[in-house]
Amino acid sequence: DIDYICDANDNCQYIPNQNQLDSDHYNTGDVCDQCEGDDATNDSDADGFCDDIDNCTITPNATQADDDVDGVGNECDQCAGDDTSGDVDSDDTCEADDNCPGVSNVSQNDSDGDGSGDECDDCTGDDRTGDTDFDGYCDNVDVCPGASDVFQTDSDGDGHGDACDMCPGFFDDGASTCPACFDGDDDGDGYCNSSDNCPQVFNDTQDDSDTDGVGDLCDECIGQDSSGDNDADGYCADEDCDENNSSVNPGVEENQGAGNCNDGIDNDCEGTIDGC
Repeated sequence: DIDYICDANDNCQYIPNQNQLDSDHYNTGDVCDQCEGDDATNDSDADGFCDDIDNCTITPNATQADDDVDGVGNECDQCAGDDTSGDVDSDDTCEADDNCPGVSNVSQNDSDGDGSGDECDDCTGDDRTGDTDFDGYCDNVDVCPGASDVFQTDSDGDGHGDACDMCPGFFDDGASTCPACFDGDDDGDGYCNSSDNCPQVFNDTQDDSDTDGVGDLCDECIGQDSSGDNDADGYCADEDCDENNSSVNPGVEENQGAGNCNDGIDNDCEGTIDGC
């Protein structure tokens, strides 16, 4: 090639390259190099990377991008993660990295952060602790790990759910002998006055339908009792649209049969006057 480099030492015998540059150091000069890498291994997909270093030997991928860094290029990657572990559930996440191996979980969502994806999560919390009572809450977060309690209600806030609390209404340590109320239990329903939503009325269920902090058995009106019920129609001022007329409240039916369709009043507090 008349580049003044004897053929025995010339890394491109038929193409002049006096500088003898060999960027990939495989003894083939840049000007006659078939591909980056060992030319002897060929470049099966003709993407400029020899098969010995190409991360997709039979699929062209000139960028050699490998987002999951598993040694398999994006263009031929079977799944995100270690391809050797496979992708049994075909959710594009390799089993070694899949938080639901065997169960398709494309989003890989894991709401409770326990390492088990939502699609295969046995319970809310750490699945490794089990769900003894099968209520959907793992034992490590269940307020009643031995008693099924899907609502996880803990009315007295002592960490023992109502379904298993030996001392409801008492902030206790779960002992079988309940402590005495420091402020008494005037109605004898098992709830101390300070935590009883009807301290003067026996109310052992502590039901509070309108969630205003006042138990149903002693509730003055539907809504926030603190707002009052001036017209004594059973609806507190925060729920009633006319506190001076007991015949106007959310419980009134507005229809022809009731004879109140054309009286110019929004009798049922739905926001529409004479909305029959």
